[in-house]
Formats: sequence, C-alpha cells, structure tokens
Amino acid sequence: MGDKFINYSDYACGGKHSNIVSKEHQSKVYVLPSNGFVEVEAFIMSSGIEKLDLNNIAGLSNFNIDRGPISSVLRQCKDLSAEYKVMIKINGPLTIISELIGLNKLFLFWKKSPDEFYKVLKRIENNLSSYINECINYGASIISYGDAICSRDILGPRYLHDITTSFSYPFLKKIETVIDKRALLHLCPKISGALKHLGLASIEAIKLTKKMSYEDACLYINGLEAIVGSKCIEYREIQVEKIEILKLK
Repeated sequence: MGDKFINYSDYACGGKHSNIVSKEHQSKVYVLPSNGFVEVEAFIMSSGIEKLDLNNIAGLSNFNIDRGPISSVLRQCKDLSAEYKVMIKINGPLTIISELIGLNKLFLFWKKSPDEFYKVLKRIENNLSSYINECINYGASIISYGDAICSRDILGPRYLHDITTSFSYPFLKKIETVIDKRALLHLCPKISGALKHLGLASIEAIKLTKKMSYEDACLYINGLEAIVGSKCIEYREIQVEKIEILKLK
C-alpha cells in the first residue's frame, strides 16, 4: 500500500501546531496528530494569553474540545476511524508545561510553589481525561500517552519519584477507568518503567499466536487488555512473539 495523503485544511486552526495533513506509512494505523503539540496550542488559545510565564501559568484555563486544534483532531479521528484504526498521541503535563513556559521555569515553579504546581497538573489532568474520553467516543483504537520530560535523566530520582507517585500513578488509574478497555492505552516505556520500579505496576508477558509486528500485537489485544508499554510506539513495525501488558496496582 503506497503513501496516502489526506488534506484536512478545512479542519485546521492556523496555528503552527495545527494538524493539517495526515500521512499513512505502510501501516494499518493512522497516527494523530501528525505533528506538534495540540494540547499546548489549545491551552494557549483558551487562556487568551500570548505568552505564559511564572506570573500567569497558575491561571491556566481549561481548553475547549469543541473548537480549535482539539476539535480538529477529533473530527479527523471520526472520519478516519470509519475505515482505519486510529491512534491518538497524548502529551503529558510536564511536556505541556515545558512547552508553555520553558523547562527551567518548570523546575522553578515546581520547586518554589509545589502546591500551585500540582493544582496546574490537576487542571491539565482533567482536560486530558476529557480529551481522551472524546477520542475514544470518536473512534480511536489506541491512546498513546507519553511525557518526554518524565525521565530519570531529566528529572533525577527525587523528582521522578515525586511525579510518578503524586501524578502519573493516580492519573493513569483514572484513565484506565475512563477508557474501560474501549481502546488500548499505550504508555511510554519511561513511564511504565518508573511505575514498575516503584512497585506501582507489574508486567505480564502474553505469548502471541504467531510472530507479528508490534503494531499488530497492540491491535490483537485491544479490548482484551487495558495497558501496554514495554516498547516505544515509534518502533511499532518491529516483529514480536509476545507482548507485555502492564497491570496497575
């Protein structure tokens, strides 16, 4: 099957992060959005503030899923899911905050005002929960959740422990309930590894009926299991004989 382009310029919002064109790469799965950070753009648009910083990040407004970049992704998901499997990539809160105010200011905010920092995380959590639920309602088969900042190399052991126990674990327990096996939740291995290391999750290997691509394996267990995340989703074409599911405790 050759490359296929679909123009969604009618749905585009005009911002630099807008998802205008989707491309299929020899795959059964369409990945949305095709580029950028739609959650970041959505928060900027809803807040009505051209530049967020330490003085106004605590006043971050809820984003609107009925218009703007989030609406664009949902409409694309609905259209594509009629014919294809759709995977939605979701950015975690640390990546979102870092894109909004910068990584150095993120750490300063976290260190100087931890209570306000976690209030912002809670607001982002509520928005992401609603967004994920709508993605599934619009036909998404896989929700791929990752947070590029959420790694030991960037955060160090103390802050990684803090974010994993205080945010990632309770958030993912909530999302597991929201999804309710209507789709598969795929976690970045950095997040699933931290959960396992801290004793908040266990890994169970499931042997497949035959060797297949990691992508096909994810589709195979979709609806049967809730969460996977032992491999990076970017390597979904690699061949596997088993797939590891993650069980939150």
